[in-house]
Amino acid sequence: MMTSANVRYFPPVSRGAPIKGTLDVTNFKLKFKPTPESNLDLIPEGLFSIPLTTVLKMTLKRIDPDQTRRDGLTEIYVRCKDARHLRFEVKDEIL
Repeated sequence: MMTSANVRYFPPVSRGAPIKGTLDVTNFKLKFKPTPESNLDLIPEGLFSIPLTTVLKMTLKRIDPDQTRRDGLTEIYVRCKDARHLRFEVKDEIL
């Protein structure tokens, strides 16, 4: 199991602010747990628990391709078979 406590989720609506939380990845599922102070009024329950069998494509992309910063960030884009599109930002220290 891999866990990262410093992850940001970016809602598909561009005006939405990123949501901070923890990302857990096991052999069977990917689960994002928002921090308690996150505003979750507009987010449907169950959105952040993704069985890996529903993942159609996952893309990792460095946000700082020149690697000039030590604390680089990586974007994780998850496209699911059930039409969910999730975008996370993770510090490279856990990848």
